[in-house]
Amino acid sequence: MNTMNQTMPGFTLIEILFVIALMGSLFVFLLPSYLDFNDRELARSEARTLADGIRRTFEYATGGVQNDSSHTLFYQFSLIHNEADPAGEYRGYAINTLDSSKSVQTSDLDKNEFSCNVCLTGSENLVNVRVPSGIIEDVSSFPVTYSVCFPGQGSYGVTLNRSGGVTLSGFSENTCSCNLLGC
Repeated sequence: MNTMNQTMPGFTLIEILFVIALMGSLFVFLLPSYLDFNDRELARSEARTLADGIRRTFEYATGGVQNDSSHTLFYQFSLIHNEADPAGEYRGYAINTLDSSKSVQTSDLDKNEFSCNVCLTGSENLVNVRVPSGIIEDVSSFPVTYSVCFPGQGSYGVTLNRSGGVTLSGFSENTCSCNLLGC
């Protein structure tokens, strides 16, 4: 009986090495795309959070939650800025209540700080919404625009119009940069 002519079922070393090389090259080309997708999704999530914060400010102001003893005349949407950060770059937002002299009554009624990878820029860093009418005051021009930037990737835009409508725009691949310190 000659056992030399019989072949064993299975793969050769060359076939296995070829499959490993093919998988490795796919990994090398697809991983950066996957990571970019995750970065964009993080920026989109933060942009949605910003838009929801602006909407919530209007809901507080127009929701009729005031009572006779309340002295809240405004709800204020403000961007959070750390003193160490460059001017015009923000980390998140806060919603405050204001009295008739526009002094803060309750700070950080609602607050959200974004991940360190993302920063905000905006045409207005404060928006005051009158109770209960929802009229926006102390804004220099409309629409108020915000940009949620993921450095090196691009940004999403959030726009507030005069009547309180908030829109989230698509992703822009225009390069933006953040220099937030302490992250």
